Formats: sequence, C-alpha cells, structure tokens
Amino acid sequence: MLTKISLGISALLAVAVGYLFFKSNPSAASPTAQMPITIDESGKSSIKPVVIAYFNGDTLMAKYEFFLDKKSQLESNIQRSEKEIEAEAKKKEKEIQELVNYARTSELTEENKAQIEQEIYRLQMEMQELEEAASNKILDKQNSANQEMMKNIEEYAKEYAQQNGIDYVLSYQRAAQIIFYSNSQYDITQPLLEGLNMRYRESKKN
Repeated sequence: MLTKISLGISALLAVAVGYLFFKSNPSAASPTAQMPITIDESGKSSIKPVVIAYFNGDTLMAKYEFFLDKKSQLESNIQRSEKEIEAEAKKKEKEIQELVNYARTSELTEENKAQIEQEIYRLQMEMQELEEAASNKILDKQNSANQEMMKNIEEYAKEYAQQNGIDYVLSYQRAAQIIFYSNSQYDITQPLLEGLNMRYRESKKN
C-alpha cells in the first residue's frame, strides 16, 4: 500500500541534469555554431578544449539535506495516512460485519438482500477510493519534491560550471551507469554538495 511509496530521484531524472547542459550548449545543438576560440600570446588562435565535469548522483541523494528532509517529511505523511486509513477501515469493516450479521439472523426478502449487498459494495468502494486518494496525495508530494530538488541541482550546477569554466556537467548513478571511467580530477560532487547544503540551510533560516 502506501509503504511502497518512497521519495527518491529516479535514474532518468538524474541523467536529465547532464542532458540539460548538453541541450543548453549551442555548439552541441548546431554544426554551424561558433566554436570557442582561444588566442595565445603570439596571436595564434585555436579551438578551446571542452571541459567536462561530473557528479555522483547516489552520493548527492545520500547527503543532500533538502532531499533528506523531504524524505523524512514524506515518510511521516505516509505513516499518518496509514493510521487514518486503518482507523477508517475498522469503521467500515464494523459496518459491513453488522450488515452480514443482520442478513444471517433475519428473514429477508430478495429486495432486502439486494439492498444489503449494495450497501456492502458501497462501503467497500468508499474504502478503496480512500486508499487511492491517499496514495495519489503522497505521489503528488513526492513528484513536487523531486521537481524542486532537480531545479535546485540544475541551477546550482549551472552556476558552478559557469564560474569554473566548465562546459558540460554530467551526472551518473549505479542504476543508470553512463560513465564507466572517469578522472577524479573532474569529480565535482563534493563542492556541489557543500554548495547545495549551504544554500538550503540559508533558505531554512529565511
């Protein structure tokens, strides 16, 4: 039921961060776009080497305080919803049992039997609708948190890249392995994590 729902950034969402940087770079969008040129002291021009950095999405999700707080809030919401549903289910079950007992101990016409069956069906449907509404509410909160988290990561990664002369930022997770070898010199997971957590702490103070 609701316990199967948990907050988590999907592998595709993580990969999407890297994709957005590729998509936003005009040189990758068109073969006729102007390539970045550098000019040395002698006046000789050359194409500027492309700088690609990456971050570990698994590490970010394990230590990003925004994500951890949202996860905790979601788990609390799930527990509260389950208790509410359990209490409502007991009421419905009691009503259904009373109807069943009445049907067993009373002389009923076919019309009365049909009415009791309809009432039992109505109570069962109300219970099912309550569970579905609770699940959808949790899923909406999960999706909203994921979207906000992705926006935070994208915005900060873009700022960090521009400030440090990085052309592309990739992300990877074990569930969506797109990088099979990497030079740790270009791993920006830690500075991204520190910057994201610092901003989140400031936003909580404000």
